[in-house]
Amino acid sequence: MKHQFRSQALIAFICVILIPVFSYAQPSNNECSAAILLTSSPTCVNTAGTNVNATYNPSTLPGVTAGCGATDKYDVWYTFVAVSTTQTITVSSAPSQIRLQLFSGTCGAFTSLACSNNNNFITYASLTIGNTYYIRVYTQNSNTGAFNICVTYAPPVN
Repeated sequence: MKHQFRSQALIAFICVILIPVFSYAQPSNNECSAAILLTSSPTCVNTAGTNVNATYNPSTLPGVTAGCGATDKYDVWYTFVAVSTTQTITVSSAPSQIRLQLFSGTCGAFTSLACSNNNNFITYASLTIGNTYYIRVYTQNSNTGAFNICVTYAPPVN
């Protein structure tokens, strides 16, 4: 009986310690350096995402005019390689006041190319094929939740 009590106490202790750790874990793409690679396609191939428990790291955007509202919002990061000079980034099933921002450059040394304040998409028409671009997703009002994201391009007309 005494051994059984110790085992139950140990299990309870582990649960009390680990459940909060996993419940409040940050998304894997919480930092720019861990941006999730999206594959561009002629049709939208959704990738599930979330900004729940995301944080904001000001060193990611030094000297950048962030646009799209305030910079200090909980954000997550994505990246893609341009396969066309014009591509569209779309977020769907998102929390209210979702924001998108498109960057060229590298983490900590970005140039802001485009923002989306009121729409759930950005179409940008001056990309360099083969270059890597970064996408920042956040909400203006710090609402958090799940969303879908995709990058599309118009295939060439034959």
